[in-house]
Amino acid sequence: FRIGHASPVTFIESATLNKSTRMREYSKHVSDVATRAKERLEKEKKDYTNAIRASNVDEKNSHPTMKEWDVETVSNWLDEHNLSFAKEKFATGQLNGSFLASVDKDTLVKMGLNKIQATKTIGKRDQLIKEAM
Repeated sequence: FRIGHASPVTFIESATLNKSTRMREYSKHVSDVATRAKERLEKEKKDYTNAIRASNVDEKNSHPTMKEWDVETVSNWLDEHNLSFAKEKFATGQLNGSFLASVDKDTLVKMGLNKIQATKTIGKRDQLIKEAM
């Protein structure tokens, strides 16, 4: 069986070459995807840092003991109040009670929560602060 005028040896060499070329192209594609994922992760880390720095601290409206909560306590509180969507964002940024007590909605949105999630988180936090007063 022959294809065109190519000899069987040429056809096999061509198929091997094409497979090798496809493998190189696939490896490059995988490498490109990994690079883009790494760049996205670096951007998210930078956004977290900027959001934390931009946070407006309002000491007089914060919960007295919330400021002393560690990252795990914040995580548990988020779970208990059906705010698990924010749990990963807080844990990734190693955000403690001091941050939770003073964070504003805009900062939570910058961290990656949507506006509804940010509003719900701030509302639950403010409810706890109000109950403590």
